[in-house]
Formats: sequence, C-alpha cells, structure tokens
Amino acid sequence: MLIKKLCIAGIVAMSLAAVAQRNVIESASGRGRAVNSDRVHSFFGFEVARVHDDHGDHLVGHLRFASRTDRATVEIGMGAPARLGINADTKVAEFGGDGRMVVRTHDGMHHFAGHVAVRVQDRRHGQKGDPDTFRIMFDGDHDVHYAFDGMVDEGDIIVRPHH
Repeated sequence: MLIKKLCIAGIVAMSLAAVAQRNVIESASGRGRAVNSDRVHSFFGFEVARVHDDHGDHLVGHLRFASRTDRATVEIGMGAPARLGINADTKVAEFGGDGRMVVRTHDGMHHFAGHVAVRVQDRRHGQKGDPDTFRIMFDGDHDVHYAFDGMVDEGDIIVRPHH
C-alpha cells in the first residue's frame, strides 16, 4: 500500500514539474457569445499560447465554435494552432491551423476538413470599453467556405502579449 501511495505521489510530482517547466510567452483565450450584423449568434471557446519548455518554443491550444440559423448549425473545431501572432499595441491575436467543420442541415450532416483562421481583439477592460471582437473563417475541401464576424455580447476575450 505504501509503495502504491509513493508511486502516485511520484506521478503527481512529475506532472506538476512538467507544467511548471512550461513558460507561457504569449497567449489569447476567450469564452462567450458573439453576434454579427445579421443578428446571428455564435458560441466560442478557445485557448492558444506560445510556450517555451525543454524542447523550445511551440504552440498549444484548441478552439471550439458553434453557430445556428434557421437553415443550418455550423460547428468548427481546431486543435493546437499552426500559427499565432499577437499585436501588443492593439491587443489583437490572429491564429489558425487545420480544423474540421460540421454542418447540420435538413438534408443531413456534412463533414469538412480544412483550414481555420481566427482574429480576436481584446477591447473591453472589466465593464468598460467597446465590446471584444471575434472573427472566424473556414476554408475547406470541396470549395467550402464559412465566415463569421461579430461582437462579443456575453463573455470575454483576453489577449496577453509577450512581456
């Protein structure tokens, strides 16, 4: 029993050490709801970061997006981004990578592989300032394109540039 407890304690300690050795260089994260000029609502959640560890600098993160209209429900997902750029002056983050889009219509469910591109801007500080912005574009196989550009009306986007 003691050996089992020591093994578990060792695994936990190694996990904590691995996280502690990963330094975040710059990041962006957000969760909430955005509305576009056509009054279409979307829901999003993302966390992306450039980190430094024993293996050098690399990108980590994920994104989930969903929007629904009378005609279709669109869901887009992306794992770790292939690129991340952050402008410290404007608090804009742009990131993208390979992703998947699922479109549900009255005709059924359609799956597409493609490239996701996201641009967000952190404009609100607490309850002050203009609403944050969220834009997503998807370019997929079979000449499939999707875009959503809106203002965040619930939730928050946080852009943390390199210090």
